[in-house]
Amino acid sequence: MKSFKNLICTLCCLSAAAAAAADAYTFPVPERQPGQKSVMGLRVAPIKNVRVAFIGTGVRGGSALKRFAAFPDNATVKAACDLYQSKLDEIQKYLDRKKYPYKVDYYTGPEDWKKVCERDDIDLIYVATPPDLHVPVSVYAMKHGKHVALEVPAARTVADCWKLVDTAEQTQRHCMMLENCNYGDYELAVMNMVEQGMFGEPVHAEAGYLHNMESYRLNMSAKDNWRRLRKPAKNPIVSANGYPTHGLGPIAHWMGINRGDRLTSLYSVSGGDFTLKEAVKEVLGKDTEYAKGHYEPDMNTSIIRTAQNKTILLFYSTSLRRPYSRAYVLNGTKGFTEGYPQRFAFAPDFENDMNAKDIEKLLAKYRHPVYAHFEKAARIFGGHGGMDTVMDLRLLYCLNNGLPLDISVYDGATWSSVAEVSLKSVRLNGAPVEVPDFTRGEWKTAKYKPYQMLKPGKDVIELKAKGLDRSPESYIAPVGDTIVRMSDPRGDGSIGAPVDFVGGTLVIRNGNLDLCYTASAPIDRSKLSYHVKALIAVGSEGGYDNEGTQYLVESGTLYRFAGTKPFQWKWEKITRVPVRIQQQFCEMSVPLQLICPEPDRISVRFRCQADYMPDENRAAPVLTPGNIARAPQTKVTTSPSREKYSSKALNDGQISPEIFWADAAWASQETPDDKFITFQFGKPEQLKRIILYWEKPSQELLVQYPEGSGWKTMATVAPESSELVSKVQLGADLPKTDRIRFLQKNGKGIAGRPNLLWVREIEIY
Repeated sequence: MKSFKNLICTLCCLSAAAAAAADAYTFPVPERQPGQKSVMGLRVAPIKNVRVAFIGTGVRGGSALKRFAAFPDNATVKAACDLYQSKLDEIQKYLDRKKYPYKVDYYTGPEDWKKVCERDDIDLIYVATPPDLHVPVSVYAMKHGKHVALEVPAARTVADCWKLVDTAEQTQRHCMMLENCNYGDYELAVMNMVEQGMFGEPVHAEAGYLHNMESYRLNMSAKDNWRRLRKPAKNPIVSANGYPTHGLGPIAHWMGINRGDRLTSLYSVSGGDFTLKEAVKEVLGKDTEYAKGHYEPDMNTSIIRTAQNKTILLFYSTSLRRPYSRAYVLNGTKGFTEGYPQRFAFAPDFENDMNAKDIEKLLAKYRHPVYAHFEKAARIFGGHGGMDTVMDLRLLYCLNNGLPLDISVYDGATWSSVAEVSLKSVRLNGAPVEVPDFTRGEWKTAKYKPYQMLKPGKDVIELKAKGLDRSPESYIAPVGDTIVRMSDPRGDGSIGAPVDFVGGTLVIRNGNLDLCYTASAPIDRSKLSYHVKALIAVGSEGGYDNEGTQYLVESGTLYRFAGTKPFQWKWEKITRVPVRIQQQFCEMSVPLQLICPEPDRISVRFRCQADYMPDENRAAPVLTPGNIARAPQTKVTTSPSREKYSSKALNDGQISPEIFWADAAWASQETPDDKFITFQFGKPEQLKRIILYWEKPSQELLVQYPEGSGWKTMATVAPESSELVSKVQLGADLPKTDRIRFLQKNGKGIAGRPNLLWVREIEIY
């Protein structure tokens, strides 16, 4: 964050002057009412089996419900509430498949969440609604005797933060904000190092939420895209840090906030709305109504002082064109770390970064006991790299054993309040605003440390998955009982077109995937070129990404193309695969071992392509007859490629859109200039048609052939944003050519990213 050095110095000077003037804006602090008492380090009686209800069962709530359901001896899912019956139906189907032992009651009315909270057979309400409902549901639940776990942010206003604090104190119920970033492997490892004195005394920290949302906002064709751009404001927008907790949560715990220190004053400034406005003009047009208004500023920067005269720097942007980051920095008297990428330095060698191998060893050595305890489950259940799982299971562990929760209601209120506090400061032109002390002074004497684990013993309740154990060892193939078959419908010994096999009924015998190809004519081994591509796409019901592992079997040789996480496909080294050929039948067995958490939810798609070529004069096999893009003599050149993307992907036959991007597509660098793809053939060819398989379609792509000293356009491809395939029929009057070029003019790239050309495959006939 060196680029912010001058800004930091300026704001620090402002901070000192403002503090001296003692004129910081102050939010009113309500007094504790009679009978109301602190919940700092709150302990309640152990709940050996936590009866839980979920309010909101979308991506976050639905995934959490499934995690809780995997531990029926530790938790019982009693009820689920959502406005959409379809979501509840999917949950019940999932539980039925898993033979869940308990009955779950479902509610769909707009205020049915109140009925759920009023039940006397529920211990915990898990709130995963839109943010506006977080406080009403949580307050109502606590007043009806329930503990609460609520998604981020806990509240949008300081007044609502006080409602959560006061209600928790009045009812003596837990109220935990579900800040998953506190439970990442790196974040917890740094916490462990802090507790062991590796950094000395932490004195300065930085963090943020830097997430470019341009591609989401400008995807206007997706009707269900809730991030889609709305109509702009007529006047400039005054906004601040609207989403502070992902960055602030971990560093607040590193620095002991609310436990020996507290946030006191905040100084905040916001810039102008440059980037998104320009992107709107580029993508949607400068004359549209969207280009004539105002949007959220590009960047908000806030400086916070603590009671111990330490400093915190926060960033927030969803518009700037940059990689995602939470921008972690922690500086202590003896050590330094930075995230994205991870850096460490310790006394006495502050000037030099640790190398990557040493960092890997360091993180392994200081892996936090909490993360280590739930690491296996994190790999299985996933959720933002596993942190969602660690968070949920840690919550369950604490309730089972009567431990205080790691994130108290004071933490959730403090971190969430930064949204309104920073907005107030922005409106006051960066003047100081006091951060309310939600602990009412108890930060000075608070002794409880979060993330404490109990020593194993007979009185300790451990989490055990029973009946729904999704450990990898439990789900090694076989899956189903059907051999994948391809056929020869045209009767010429060649499939000629891909054949999709979709379903969960493939056969894997002893780690081998059996594949068959049936031809209508007798098969001659000497004339056989056999190509098989296997795409594995896992359904998203469990909250996992759709990624796949590809194999190419060519003349009996197995090539492995890609791997995925958290789903693992084990394979042997590149090896010869025996191809058993009978008269009109070809069969092979590909060495493969499936490890997957949910085998009954696997949607396995095999895009199988095979060529049998009776023509002995054919120079080399091609994936589809007549596709000269794949001929051995054809050479492909491109403009500079994006890192990890290769031009080899443009004619490798990998055309399925579900295969992971970098394994099957080519992408250009995102520089403001023309982008091109050129195919050089072995000899002049009479071109008839072209098929483009897009990763994301350009707004305009020119198809050209050489003429004189330049290029002449033979076709223009301007697909709709929803298209993944474009077919171009060429005129019969075109001359033979030994070259063809695809040209994307500057700024004519995909919606939201106008300087990117991103193509999966090109076939030329």
